[in-house]
Amino acid sequence: MNILGLMSGSSLDGLDMALCTFGMSENQEIDYKILSVDKVDFPESILGRLKSATKLSSLELQKLDADLSLFLGQCCKDFISSSAFPVDLVASHGHTIFHFPEEGFTTQLGNGGVISQVCERDVVCDFRSSDIGAGGLGAPFAPIADYYLFSDVDLFLNLGGISNITHKQGNQVTAFDISPANQILNHLAQSVGLEYDEDGKLASAGKVDEQLLDEFIRMNNFVDAKPRAIDNSWVSNNFIPLLSKLEVNDELRTTVEFINQEIVRAIEFLELEEKPHFLMATGGGALNKYLMQDLKSKLELRAVEVVELSSEIINYKEALLISLMGYLRINRIPNALCSVTGAIKDTIGGCVYAYR
Repeated sequence: MNILGLMSGSSLDGLDMALCTFGMSENQEIDYKILSVDKVDFPESILGRLKSATKLSSLELQKLDADLSLFLGQCCKDFISSSAFPVDLVASHGHTIFHFPEEGFTTQLGNGGVISQVCERDVVCDFRSSDIGAGGLGAPFAPIADYYLFSDVDLFLNLGGISNITHKQGNQVTAFDISPANQILNHLAQSVGLEYDEDGKLASAGKVDEQLLDEFIRMNNFVDAKPRAIDNSWVSNNFIPLLSKLEVNDELRTTVEFINQEIVRAIEFLELEEKPHFLMATGGGALNKYLMQDLKSKLELRAVEVVELSSEIINYKEALLISLMGYLRINRIPNALCSVTGAIKDTIGGCVYAYR
């Protein structure tokens, strides 16, 4: 089954699209292959509103949802028309605006019904609501891909707008959000007219400010390895205001130090067995050479080796994840693990819009 996965992350660096094929082996293991990928920038008319979405009125938010849905549908239609492979299903995560599981709701823009009618395919969307209804955090979902698709790695780090980690030990999976990541780095780069800090060049020219680092660590308040989900608006409201007091290079360097110190703290909380461990790093932050070099040097002391990955996996793992979640949903296999979300049970999340 060929499924087109769509993912738009908090870093707002575009729409990731990955067409993946899945099948079930005789021993119930899931086989997969990434067939083709694409990345589409958001038009300025949508990007500007996404950046300020939490401040829009109810009516303005609905209009943004309508416009984004048409955009997503057209992106799918264009992808399908130029694809060398058939597309059986679209799985869309949507763009998260609000995520307040403790209050019982999460909000992702991108109407699956509209997307379906525009691209003329069945669409699965709204993956988080079922888990929240079962008392979970509606996150993280990355452990699903780690559990089903990557058997030779035991630690999985995603460096997106938020960093999160998964530890797989046999059939036991532990996962949680760690800290803000690219959301802060990209904000700082954009303040000097850059989309992002390529290879961490600006950060490498800066120095760590201990006061800002302490403020970041106190604000993050990361104290154990229990289920935890970080909301983008919380980052915007609490971390971003701490910036603009220093040179951008120094703030970037301090942010890199903060991200990596919290990752090391997360691994220490996991209390790993004394043996070699292998870590897979994906997301935009995994392409930041300076950040990764600094992280590797910190992890070498803890017998954790960072695995080299293809650029497709680094850049499109989240879109692959959404494709997988769509595959699991259609086959009525749980796609949210209560062991990492804190729900009372594993759930099968996703609303299906059938094209007719």
